[in-house]
Order: sequence, then C-alpha cells, then structure tokens
Amino acid sequence: MSRAAPLSALAKHAARLRNLARLTLRGRPTVGATPCDVVHAERSWRLLRYRAGESAAPEREAPEFVHRTPVLMVPSLINRHYVLDLRPGRSLAAYLLGRGHDVFVIDWGTPGPEDRYLGFDDYAGDFLGRALERCCAEARSERAHVLGYCLGGTLAVAHAAAFAREGRVASLALLAAPVRFDDGGLLSVWMRSPAFDPRALVEATGLVPWPMMQAAFYLLKPFQLPSKLVALYDRAWDQGYLDGYAAVETWGADNVSLAGRFFEEYVE
Repeated sequence: MSRAAPLSALAKHAARLRNLARLTLRGRPTVGATPCDVVHAERSWRLLRYRAGESAAPEREAPEFVHRTPVLMVPSLINRHYVLDLRPGRSLAAYLLGRGHDVFVIDWGTPGPEDRYLGFDDYAGDFLGRALERCCAEARSERAHVLGYCLGGTLAVAHAAAFAREGRVASLALLAAPVRFDDGGLLSVWMRSPAFDPRALVEATGLVPWPMMQAAFYLLKPFQLPSKLVALYDRAWDQGYLDGYAAVETWGADNVSLAGRFFEEYVE
C-alpha cells in the first residue's frame, strides 16, 4: 500500500509531461467542424446555415421530429462565432441539429478600415434584422428563435425590443449577455474615469485593436492566467481535457477588432 500511491503519482506526472510536450507540437485544433453553407453575405459578415444530417459530433442522431421554427445564433462581435460550434462533442450547433432544429449563425467576420464608422444601429438594427429576415426566408418560417451570446446577446435584446412589432422573434435566449449597465463592475469604473476618452481612441485607431481589448480583460482578472496554467498541469494527464483546452484557447486567442463608432457608442 505504501508503494502504490507514489508509483501512481509518478506515472501521472510522466503522463502530464508527455502530453504537454505533445501539446506544444500540435497544429491548430479542429474547431467549427459542423458543415454549413453561406446563405447571405454583406460587408464583412455572413449568415451561415448548418447542414442537418452532416454533423461530425457524436451526439448527432436522427431527430424524432423537425421543428418548423429555425434558430438564429448571434455571437459576440469581438470573438469568433465557432465558440457555438467548438469541436465534435462540444457543439451547441450540432446539439440543436440533432434535436430537429434548423440552425443558423452569424459570422461577423473581420471588419476592415472601411467599417470604422459602423455603429450600434448598423449591427443591432440593420445587420441583425437582415440576418433574421434571411433566416426566416430560408427556413420558410415567419419567425425564428434567437439565441444571443455575450455581446451578441446585447444586440439581440436591443433588436427584439426595438422591432417587437414586426413579430419575427419567436423567443429570445441569452448566454453571458450584458443587458444591465447601471453597474458593469470594474470595467465601468475604468470607462467612467475622466482619463478614459473613447473618442480620442477611436480617432487615433479607427478600429479598436483587439490586443488592447484583450489586455483589458486580462487586467480584470490578473491571476487568471497563472491559475489556468496550474489547472492545465494538474489535468495534463487527461488527453480529453487537453483536447478541449486546445480548442478553447484557440478560440480565446482568435479575437477581432471592433468598429470605432460602435465602440464609442457602446461605451457612452
């Protein structure tokens, strides 16, 4: 009994080191693997429709019935849409497909210098409105369920409220979406400081650089990175955990700059 635990710990330590070494040699992990088609493209953004019956996810099964009302997923503007279709076995898109839903998602793409003057109305009003209209047309439905994630949830709430009379939003679900702005925590403290001038930033950059926004999120939780590394080593013996870690970190590092006018209006 006295030798079993040390040997087990030693074997687990060796597995950690071996797997971590392999992790550094890996290429980009497979993310956003569920097949889809582009059904609308405009400026830098696209509307994607996932193909029913072609998901690579293990949870995909033939649905018992098909829902008539489609689902439109609205992701954040500053992160890539494939967080909702991260990898086989961890895909919300594939999960919904497997239960008979017709699933669409907005890929906001990468804004260019010509997009610096796009504002909140453009994204929450015009672009989201056209995505919703196209989604309904493709699915031959009068309405669609809308699922908003993070900043995409803020856009979805604003659109659903402003265009409620059109009746295109069958239901609204939000994930990690900021909808109350009376107190945004530490970010609101920073942004309300007289030293922070969003107009000066936008005039200087046009598009707000993603490294600047990412650095701000790191400053919110300065101990998050060391804690993450400790957790990574502790679980490095688990190959399944490493697969998920690689996919999440790929998404987390794949950030997008933000249109200047939108940033300014959002902050104000």
